[in-house]
Amino acid sequence: MNRFLDSAIGVMVVIAAALTSNAYADVIYNNLGPNNAYNNVNGFTVGNPFSVAAQFTAPDNMILTLVELGMHANFPDHFVDISIAPDDSGLPSASMTSLGATGVLPLTSDQSNPLVSVGGNGFQLLAGTSYWIVAAAASSNVWNLNSTLTITPVATKFAGDPWTSPGAVLTPAMRITAVVPEPASLGLLGLTSAALLAGRRRR
Repeated sequence: MNRFLDSAIGVMVVIAAALTSNAYADVIYNNLGPNNAYNNVNGFTVGNPFSVAAQFTAPDNMILTLVELGMHANFPDHFVDISIAPDDSGLPSASMTSLGATGVLPLTSDQSNPLVSVGGNGFQLLAGTSYWIVAAAASSNVWNLNSTLTITPVATKFAGDPWTSPGAVLTPAMRITAVVPEPASLGLLGLTSAALLAGRRRR
């Protein structure tokens, strides 16, 4: 009986994983212009001792999958560390989740508006909740401004000082993508969890 239950649960897990992979991705924030255009000259300085954060709001319960940023380095072989933080009274919370480091940033002279990106690290977004994308680095870089005149809250931080915000200003260039699992996958994942729990109790 236990072998049959294990096999059945295994099949359910495989099916649930397949359905989840069919979940649809949606761009939930985007201030880039046509062909990913942004201001590739001006922006916020990111690098020791400056950190910069830009705010967005999740439209639904979703899983963060991709954060794309318009950035450039002042010197070769630089990269930026990206984190996500919940909102705390209009500023980034001290509780941050690292999303990892970007690839090597393009230099100022690159006029093709390339984007650098990090994955979402499975971070779960809650509907109607505000979050901050936080950029920090040990070297001098620039998080470029958008060229679409999009204005949203921005926060900056100097070394060990607390976060401060000039309010809603021209926002750094970014695009955020998240995924909403299909209802069928959520239901099957729930059944799978119940089956696993039942199997453990019988043993």
